[in-house]
Amino acid sequence: MIDRLPLFAPLVVCLLGSCAPPSEPVEVRYGADGPLRYEGRVATYDSGVRAATGTWLFWYPGGELQARGAFEKGGLPREADLLEGRTRIPGAGREGLWMGWYPDGKQAWQGAYRRGRREGLWIAWYPDGQERERGSWRAGKEEGRHIRWYPNGQVASEGFFNAGRRTGEHRSFDEQGHVIEEGRWREGLREGSHRRWDGHAVLREEAFYLHGVLCGQRSLWDEEGRLYWVGSYRDDRLDGVHTLYYPNGQLRQQGLYVDGLEEGVHVAWDEDGHKQWEMEYVHGEPSGRRTSWYADGSKRSEGEYLEGRPVGKHRLWNESGRLMAEGSFVDGRREGEWHYWTGGGDLDEAHSGTYEGGRRAN
Repeated sequence: MIDRLPLFAPLVVCLLGSCAPPSEPVEVRYGADGPLRYEGRVATYDSGVRAATGTWLFWYPGGELQARGAFEKGGLPREADLLEGRTRIPGAGREGLWMGWYPDGKQAWQGAYRRGRREGLWIAWYPDGQERERGSWRAGKEEGRHIRWYPNGQVASEGFFNAGRRTGEHRSFDEQGHVIEEGRWREGLREGSHRRWDGHAVLREEAFYLHGVLCGQRSLWDEEGRLYWVGSYRDDRLDGVHTLYYPNGQLRQQGLYVDGLEEGVHVAWDEDGHKQWEMEYVHGEPSGRRTSWYADGSKRSEGEYLEGRPVGKHRLWNESGRLMAEGSFVDGRREGEWHYWTGGGDLDEAHSGTYEGGRRAN
């Protein structure tokens, strides 16, 4: 047995060391005789596949280090990755600590990889050294608290992640430090109240979510901070009373929605509070009586609708209360005798007469 041991030694070494494939050094320059662009080693596997292995170095054209890190069965730079002033570094197969720099030598980022995916703490900086972002990763997904900054040092966003999905409270800010969006998340979905502000710190929207979809009240404000729209949602569709307001706070329009469709009586007013029109809806279609009024309260028009089309008797008046038109609809078309009058009360013979299928017959 002692005499045979040397015969098995290479096998033991191969099993313990995973028999690394043969590799050869590679160097690529900027142009034929330009400065070094990158260097590393390329392994060739039994299948014929060639892959990056070991430590690789990448440089800018001026000789400054661009990045440094190791590969294990990593991707090789392609022709399209050889940019004019830098190299686009393959992400596949990165392993261990990687670091990157700006052309002036200041550090741009650093973090570790495991099997080509981010792992552990990652940090990035702006060219002036101000921290840009910081957060931990696990198996290539965000984990724990992540925070980003603007170049002026003001926090841009912050929040927690679990397996790459947002969780808990998340907030975003503008460069002056004003909150521009905030809300809670659960397993990557919006949950509860979410609010949004504009660049002037004016609240523009507040909405409630359940499992990532609108569920509950949603309110909208204009740039002056005046409420102009309020409605309720269920399963991401309007469901409940929907109300619009004029800038002076006066009701503009109000009506009920059921499962995203208009239902029941909807009413509209002018800025002085005078009723403008009233319409009945069934399953999102005008069905029932529609009446409109002038600002002084006198009637302007009235008629019936069925499944979105006018039916039956319809009438139209002018502001003086004089009848201007009268006739009937069948399936959305004028049918039978129609009478039109001029503003002076005379019969408008050019338009009056008998209608068939929406056209004047005589």
